[in-house]
Amino acid sequence: MYDSAGINQKICFQLGTQYVYEQQLIDSDQILVMENKHKKEIQRVFGDQFNSKISVLHIKDVYKYGATTLKEILQLKLTAYL
Repeated sequence: MYDSAGINQKICFQLGTQYVYEQQLIDSDQILVMENKHKKEIQRVFGDQFNSKISVLHIKDVYKYGATTLKEILQLKLTAYL
């Protein structure tokens, strides 16, 4: 099972998407982020308690929400975690 959330509260509100919440991180076995800046934002907001769960996929965050190219890249990258 998976869940998805953003780390930029303003953008999540604008797009009507889910902003990450602490219980979501607590319940997660793995936390996959696209870039190091996303990991740093989780650390800034929630502290270092989730560091051992976080893996960085090294995907530039330059794609529009739901972009087909991003979905394809994610499919390739995520096979290593499934």
